[in-house]
Amino acid sequence: MTVSIIIPAYNSEKFIKRCLDSVINQIYKNLEIIVIDDASKDNTKQIIKEYAEKDNRIRPFYSSENKGVSFSRNIGLKASTGEYIMFVDSDDIIAPNSIQTLMETAILYNAEIVEGSYQDFDSNGIKNTYCHVEKTCIYNSFNYFGFPWGKIIRSDCLKNFCFPEEFLFEDTVMSTLLYPECHNTYAIPDVVYYYRDNSAGITNTCITSLKCIDTFWIMKYCLEERVRRGQSLQERDLERYLFAIYRNWGRTRGMPYDIQESIFLLTCKLIETAFGAIFREYSGKYMKIFRTVKFRSFDAFLTLASNGYIE
Repeated sequence: MTVSIIIPAYNSEKFIKRCLDSVINQIYKNLEIIVIDDASKDNTKQIIKEYAEKDNRIRPFYSSENKGVSFSRNIGLKASTGEYIMFVDSDDIIAPNSIQTLMETAILYNAEIVEGSYQDFDSNGIKNTYCHVEKTCIYNSFNYFGFPWGKIIRSDCLKNFCFPEEFLFEDTVMSTLLYPECHNTYAIPDVVYYYRDNSAGITNTCITSLKCIDTFWIMKYCLEERVRRGQSLQERDLERYLFAIYRNWGRTRGMPYDIQESIFLLTCKLIETAFGAIFREYSGKYMKIFRTVKFRSFDAFLTLASNGYIE
C-alpha cells in the first residue's frame, strides 16, 4: 500500500533537511511525499526543490502567499493518493522503521488509525517519552494524542475532513471531529516520532498574542460541527470540553481579566446548550470545574485553575 506523507513547511531551512532525510530513508519504501512550502522567506523552497530533483517520490507544492499550516495540510490531503496518510511537521523527524511498524499493524487489522509513541527533544537531546505502554491493542479514540502527527490514518476516513484555516490550535479537530468517527483504531508502544520542542513555536509564544483567543473559537467550531454532523455527544465528550475550559485558560491567561472572563462565560453557555440533559445530570471526575461552569463563577474557576485543582 502507498503511504502519503504530508509535510507543511514554513521558514524551516534549519530543520527540513533532517526531516526529509528521515522520511526518504524509511525502511518502508512505497511512499508519496507531499511537501508544501507556505511562501517561506528563507531557503526552505530551494531545499525542497533540491530534494525533489533527487527523489521522484517527492511531490512539491509552492504557495505564493503565506496561508498557514492548515492550508498546507489541506493542499496535501487534496493531492494525496495513498491508502494511508501520515502528517509530519517540517522541524520533526521520524524513526527509520516508523512507517513499516505502523503499517504492519494497519494491514493486519485493516485499522483506520494506528498511533505510536513519541519523544520530544531540543538542542540538548531527548527530553520526555510519551508512551502507549500496552502491546498492540484496540484503542479507545478518546485516549489518542490530540495532534495529527505520530500516526497513520486510512485515507477514506479523511474524505470529508479538513483543517479549519486561519485558526491557531487547528489540531483540535483531530480529537473532536475525526477520532469519534473512527472505531477500528490501534495503538502500539514503539516510538515512531520525534517532536522538536521549539521555544519560538506557536505553542510557546501565543500566550502574549490576541490570536490565543482562537482556542475558544476553534472549540466552538468543533462542537457545533459535531452537532451538525449528527455525532452523538456522550458524558466523556462533556468531560473533554470541561477539561478544554482549563486548557483554554492556560492558553489565554496572559490576556486581561475581562477577556478571560468573557471566554469562560461564553464557553459555559456553549457547553450547557450543546449537552442539555447530559450537562444537567453530570456527576463525573471534573466536578470542581463543572460547578464553576454550572454557576457561572469565573473567580471560583480562576482559583481552581491557577492552583491546578481541576478534578
